[in-house]
Amino acid sequence: MEIDVFLALTGAGIPEGAARAATGAIRKDMEAGIREVQKELATKDDLVLLRQEVEEKLENMEARMTSKIDLDKAKGEILQVMEEKFSAHLRWTFGSICGGFAILGGVVNLYRLLP
Repeated sequence: MEIDVFLALTGAGIPEGAARAATGAIRKDMEAGIREVQKELATKDDLVLLRQEVEEKLENMEARMTSKIDLDKAKGEILQVMEEKFSAHLRWTFGSICGGFAILGGVVNLYRLLP
């Protein structure tokens, strides 16, 4: 590319020294631009590190989701057991109250039978 620019400049009537200086300046400017662009480019090592970070974050998210699912399942099981226990407790309480009234009714009837 430098030769093409040099030939174009000399062909346009620019002296050789000035054409060489101009092409050198263009080359230096292009090299500086390339160095700036290269600073922003990712290397293979950068991409490998990025991949590892992404995979690690995905694994952490998966573990948290699994934990949440396990907690939700455990919560459901706990609520089911509590419901069963409450239901059994309610039956016993209701049965005890009914039994208490039956005994009270029997005592009242016995009291009536006394002279």
